[in-house]
Amino acid sequence: MKRAAAKGATPVRECFHCLHYEACQSWNVGSLASTNAENCVNYRESAEIAAFINQPVGEWKLVGFDHGLKIVECSICNKRAYGSTCYCPNCGKRMKRGQNNVPDNG
Repeated sequence: MKRAAAKGATPVRECFHCLHYEACQSWNVGSLASTNAENCVNYRESAEIAAFINQPVGEWKLVGFDHGLKIVECSICNKRAYGSTCYCPNCGKRMKRGQNNVPDNG
């Protein structure tokens, strides 16, 4: 059973530290800076977002062609896939942006 926070105690999660702070502030009247965000389903800490953005990024390596489709290999999991998307279908890691890092026909 959770105990109620002591009166005047600083909440563990405050709206000010949330990624959505400015968006929520525009919908509400008054300051949300020290509002308790313990029960907010949309709460996202800025550090969480930074960890996602800074996750390892792989590159596609062209292995060959099969009936005109590119066969590429992920530099992170070393598994093969058809085509070249923004995410590896095997390990789920992001790939570098650009022309999907795969040269056309050689």
